[in-house]
Amino acid sequence: METFERNPDPLEAAAALKRDGAIVINAQMDTDVVQIVASELRNHFDSEGRYTESDFNGYNTLRVSAILAKSRRSPASSSTTERVWALWDAIDPAGLEAENPVQRGHIYHQDEALGYMAGVWDCTAMTGKLEPYAVHEFMFLLEGSVIMVLEDGVEITVNAGEAFVIPKGLVCQWKQPGYVRKVFMIFEDPGAPAADDVAKLGIILPRSPVEYRDPSGRMIVGVRDSAPFDGEMRSHPHHELAHLLEGAVTITGGDGASQTFEAGDTFYIPQGAVCGWQSSGSVTALYASLNGATK
Repeated sequence: METFERNPDPLEAAAALKRDGAIVINAQMDTDVVQIVASELRNHFDSEGRYTESDFNGYNTLRVSAILAKSRRSPASSSTTERVWALWDAIDPAGLEAENPVQRGHIYHQDEALGYMAGVWDCTAMTGKLEPYAVHEFMFLLEGSVIMVLEDGVEITVNAGEAFVIPKGLVCQWKQPGYVRKVFMIFEDPGAPAADDVAKLGIILPRSPVEYRDPSGRMIVGVRDSAPFDGEMRSHPHHELAHLLEGAVTITGGDGASQTFEAGDTFYIPQGAVCGWQSSGSVTALYASLNGATK
């Protein structure tokens, strides 16, 4: 794997990425250099990247049967993982007030008919416009901070290690003063209107067992406290993105393989995955779930 100093020649960096799949950058690249590298790699990703599906997204990952699990990034791996995510298309300038951000991401699961998506995303600094939010979105910040400005001027700051929900239709502005990395769950519910009281709901900071339920009742976000348990193997009833705040959970897939998650770990389980959950102690977890079954 080739190592570069700050702001290498973009064509040399792109060639190394095509050849080795990853490169080491000893310092953050400037945005204009990243954009040139991205443009050079776009066609390569489109032609080569779709033939294989990699769970690597800057975090240690593991598949347990149909379960996609993601643990915390190890400090030793951080220098080699900053530039290996898939580069996403540029954010539409019509929705921006400032900056020219570069975004990357990895999708865990997607259902285009539902307007549903769960994954991990990062982006450089940006400031969006004050406008209605297009989707219901749950987010847990892994790095950085976001300032959400409401229509009445109230500002709510969310920092790394905190979760929040933006309900569909809420008029708000996204202000991101620096780099941000997050895991997310999005539910657009195409054609469905926003909640009548969306302005009253505002930005939601999950604290209770059911802190938010979208108007259809299909997406639920909250904080779950559980006593020790030994759940039977079953088909998981919904898509679920969970972040452990306290305790540990062992999840066993249908093939008998298992993985243990501890406080600070995040994992995703798609609806229908056969699995069993076990814990020898109390567990507290943030969760976002979606019932993807056809109405």
